[in-house]
Amino acid sequence: MTTNNPSQLKTILENLEVDILARDTGFVLRQSRKIDTTAFISSFYQMMVSGKFSLRLWASNLSRMNGTSISFQAIAKKLDFRQEPFFHAFFQKALMTKIQDRLNFKVNIMLQSFHRVIIEDSTCFKLPKGLFDFFPGARSPNGRVAGGRLQLRIELKKNTYDAIAIQSYCQNDKSFANDILHTLQRDELVIRDLGYWAIPVFSQIIRRGAYFLSRLQLGTSLLRPETQEIIDLISFLKKKEQRGIKQVDIPVLLSDKYRVPVRLVAIKLTNEQTQIRRRVAKDQRHKDTPISDKAFYLMSWNLFVTNVKENIWDVQSVYSVYNLRWHIEMIFKCWKSKFNFNEFFKHCYGKNPVKPEIILLLILSWFVNIYVPRFNACAKEVWRKYHRILSPMKFADYIRSQISLLMKFDFQKLLPAMAYYCCYDRRKDRLSHFEKLYMNFLS
Repeated sequence: MTTNNPSQLKTILENLEVDILARDTGFVLRQSRKIDTTAFISSFYQMMVSGKFSLRLWASNLSRMNGTSISFQAIAKKLDFRQEPFFHAFFQKALMTKIQDRLNFKVNIMLQSFHRVIIEDSTCFKLPKGLFDFFPGARSPNGRVAGGRLQLRIELKKNTYDAIAIQSYCQNDKSFANDILHTLQRDELVIRDLGYWAIPVFSQIIRRGAYFLSRLQLGTSLLRPETQEIIDLISFLKKKEQRGIKQVDIPVLLSDKYRVPVRLVAIKLTNEQTQIRRRVAKDQRHKDTPISDKAFYLMSWNLFVTNVKENIWDVQSVYSVYNLRWHIEMIFKCWKSKFNFNEFFKHCYGKNPVKPEIILLLILSWFVNIYVPRFNACAKEVWRKYHRILSPMKFADYIRSQISLLMKFDFQKLLPAMAYYCCYDRRKDRLSHFEKLYMNFLS
């Protein structure tokens, strides 16, 4: 296994003042004799590169770095309630310092009106059954299942993580919908999927002078602003379709109860797109739960609601901006499939709910401190020299074999190989969602 460069890791962690954080939060109560805080984190980062995890492997890595024998029981004692504040403080420090080299984004005209552009999503991970009381999971015929849910918020214009929250699987996205209100400021944009649908939150966003973009939840009543009359959406769209109109952009009031003023933007799908969407919907539903005729028809349209004005976004801009949400989907996919995200939680036995949370914070800190800066720096250089777009998935495969050079920032000699092996294929007929993001924002 090729490991991280110790001197580079030490410099990164010293910049984060981990020793001061360790003393201030009680992670270290006296002069360390065996477990050095910097080595403790560095030895965990080594496992991130290998994709393998156990307390014994962690202890082995730490023993080799310290030059002294450390037991896995000593590691386990550092993953308890008393040490939890340190890991939260460490991760927050990593986020706040923004030590990563950012991609040099050139702001597209669609987003230049907003100070920040925030996208949110969540992903779930499995946990051992012993943690069911703290992290209850989905129902299963095989008994109790434990599971966690990670909430991630990204600020797109600066390409930084804006917030992290760890919940149980049973705490759905909607329960997290109003958390954004704690930090949201005027002239900021929030892009969300239907999991966060909460009309009172939309109303609060508007009151703060901020903006949102979301898909329309079917079954939500829409009213005409002039007459307060409820719109029959099916009849309305069918009439437009009969007249050959494939795009609709009208002001409406959202919900008969709240009457939030928004734009309804509707875009007609092709027959092929419609059939794919209907087939996926059928496959995802239980066979005894039929799809209503109304929902079946509306699957032929993309339906969005937003309070962004028409002079800022036209109909196609609404669709293009919503697709930026795939940026966060790509991150989740990379975490899970390339770095064995779930592998790190298989060893969280017992009834210690803090242990998986601490491990997750360490995983995320590795992405913030190591992976993201290297990806951003390499992507920038590959674009500048070769005018090609680096794939995060292919880069994740490559970084695991070349981490020593990347940790030394000695990636210049790797650029020709990355441009050849780690970039999206050049295709004239279509671009991936990540390529669209790059083409719009990468200078």
